[in-house]
Amino acid sequence: MIWERTAGAFFPGLSIRALPMTRSAGSIQSWQFGPGRLWTILSPTLQVHHAPSGDDSCAASGSPVAQTFSVMLQIPGSTIAAQHRRSCRLQPRDICVTDGQLPFALEVDGPFSRFMFLQIPRHMVLGRHPYLAGQTAERFDGDEPGARPAFQRRQIASPFQSSGSSGRP
Repeated sequence: MIWERTAGAFFPGLSIRALPMTRSAGSIQSWQFGPGRLWTILSPTLQVHHAPSGDDSCAASGSPVAQTFSVMLQIPGSTIAAQHRRSCRLQPRDICVTDGQLPFALEVDGPFSRFMFLQIPRHMVLGRHPYLAGQTAERFDGDEPGARPAFQRRQIASPFQSSGSSGRP
């Protein structure tokens, strides 16, 4: 399966098992995002397990995956995330975090799942918010206060536009 070989090249330490209804379509895209990396993934039905090792560097960034902390946003479909005896099912607009230093698993049990995740250097996240280390693979509802504005496209797309104003004080 091409998707399996490609995903393994981007994420060393990843093992992939296709489920019976797997189709071969999918995509992986990434962009440098400051000191981190932003990924968007369209996944077929499968199970993914990641077992970190000290020398597993991401092919796209060259950074060790074990030194990252990721924020995952579910778009269409659903994904089951599991890490450190916790698991959650993400539905559209849900968020969870994973720690690259610990083994984790993702499962897409429907026909497809599209999600995004931001890999951030681990020390930048846990240095400021150490409690997140104990909240991996827990669902953060996208409708909770504080998360909702991130999903409102008009606020992100045009933060400097105002209706009927010239933009001058």
